[in-house]
Amino acid sequence: MPVRRVLLLDGAPPAWVPKGYEIVEQSEGGLGERLANGFDVLGPGVILGMDTPHAVPAVIDAVQAVARGIDALGLAIDGGFWVIGLAGVDPAVFGGIEMSTPRTGIDQLQRLHELGRPVTMLPVARDIDTFADVVAVAHSDLGGRVVEVSRHLLSTVSDAADSTPTC
Repeated sequence: MPVRRVLLLDGAPPAWVPKGYEIVEQSEGGLGERLANGFDVLGPGVILGMDTPHAVPAVIDAVQAVARGIDALGLAIDGGFWVIGLAGVDPAVFGGIEMSTPRTGIDQLQRLHELGRPVTMLPVARDIDTFADVVAVAHSDLGGRVVEVSRHLLSTVSDAADSTPTC
């Protein structure tokens, strides 16, 4: 299975985008419509959310599942999902799924099962949406650059708090 490195972006690509990535403009609509369109345009593959970069190593499992003809889903602690891999395109996969709710991930999994699609479950991950999420990731046993940066940020904040003059 050939690998394409594609970014589905809303707007012009930022300067930090590494060379070698194909840029595809996101469609209009809500998250479900944009995901469905991404798979429709690109075909079978894996879409990873931007707010769980510390979970990237598990994406390999999603790619391997899709290559075997099996969908993949990684649920997020907040109730959504951080990654979805589809072995085949079907507009019904996202239709009617309310995104960004505490039930989105479970509802998405149920939909995949309703459609008779086999699913490999990936590890549950924490989205980084709030400072509390940064703290949790920093104290996790995960590795990687995002965890290192989170730990550095906490150390810097702690050092700044320790050196703040009191009244």
